Order: sequence, then C-alpha cells, then structure tokens
Amino acid sequence: MTDILLEPEEVPKTYVDYSVNMPKEILNHPINVLNKVPKETYFETSTIINLIKNHHEKPDGLGYPSRLSYTRFDIFLCTYYIAEQLVLNMIKKDLKLNEIAAVYSEIHLAHKKYSTPNFNRAFENFDKLINRIYK
Repeated sequence: MTDILLEPEEVPKTYVDYSVNMPKEILNHPINVLNKVPKETYFETSTIINLIKNHHEKPDGLGYPSRLSYTRFDIFLCTYYIAEQLVLNMIKKDLKLNEIAAVYSEIHLAHKKYSTPNFNRAFENFDKLINRIYK
C-alpha cells in the first residue's frame, strides 16, 4: 500500500540488494511519496509519516532509505515489519489460512535476535492475535 504512489517507470525490474543496485529515485521513494501527499490529508500523523518513510527498513540495518537498525524501530514499525514478513511468507509459500500460525511461529523464532522492548511488544501483540484466531 505504501508503494502505491510510485510511477511505473520508478519500479525497478530486478535488483538484489536494496541499497546497492537500486537507483536513487527508488531508494528515496518513501520521502518522495511523502512529498506528494497533500499536507491537509486526514492521515498525516507522525506515526503514518514514519511508517511511509521507513517501510523498507530492515532490522538488520540493510534497509533503506536510512538504514535503521532494529534498535531504532518504534512499536509501529516493528508491527508493520512483522505483518509484512507474514504476508510475504504467505505469498511465497502460497499458504492457506490454516497455515498462518505455523509460518508466524517461524518468523517469530527467526527474529528473536531483534529483542527490544518495541519488537517484544509487537510480537506479544501478534502472539495474542494469532492465538485468538488460529488456536
């Protein structure tokens, strides 16, 4: 959803490492998108602005545009990242809804190394949600 304002010519055909092979226009698209949003839009809050700006950041610090490490992720970016990982895994593995809990467990286990209060709280919230829906 956050990439919806990208023009077709701005989307790269192939790339391996976000921060190395992508043109500057792509690397800066979160900031460019924010500049396209009218200032009076109803969703202009610092939370939404930060999510749009940082939606390609990765907890290992290899994301873009700011190369944030997981220690700089707020609770909302942690939640977004976990949700994104879940959706990407569902798409990659062509998962059915009844398989989500197992995939979520794999994601949670793989990301234990990113232990901060924000990531821990985001995972706790996902745990509650997954348990309520799928167990």
